[in-house]
Amino acid sequence: GSNKIPLIIHNGLMDLMFLITHCHDPTLPESFEETKATIRSYFPRIVDTKILAGEYSDSIIKGGKSDLGSLFNVITSEREMSWITFKAPTISNGESSQQAHEAAYDAYMTGCVFNGLCDRILYQENGLSGSLTLDKLLHDSTDDAVRRLVGLNKLYMHVSLYTIDLES
Repeated sequence: GSNKIPLIIHNGLMDLMFLITHCHDPTLPESFEETKATIRSYFPRIVDTKILAGEYSDSIIKGGKSDLGSLFNVITSEREMSWITFKAPTISNGESSQQAHEAAYDAYMTGCVFNGLCDRILYQENGLSGSLTLDKLLHDSTDDAVRRLVGLNKLYMHVSLYTIDLES
């Protein structure tokens, strides 16, 4: 379709596979290539902020922690919050005042991180001219340009260095 709005995730490969097994077919395809094709059929444009931070951002971000909470703290502490046009959801679970790992708040943090990282990347690309905006990048640019600047359709995949033997 003509909708060029990407799905924004943070380290969300497992979330996408969960969605596929619950909304498409209870069994993932045999091969990883087929799994990727199935994900793309539902979500043709995805940006993973973990990849955005680790592979496309500046050295300050690349040199820091890449978990969502740490990125959110860096992005929101370095600038005035007036650029955020939506408010954080209020979460009340009766158990904790922390809001991280609540779906609504994680979505809010992911949006803020995406916006902040894109601002940094576009500043590197444009300098002071500001000719390429996030809106232009997402709506008017080719997929190749979006892939080059923010890693369109590249997802973080954690690979453990350890084997877990459930029988020992």
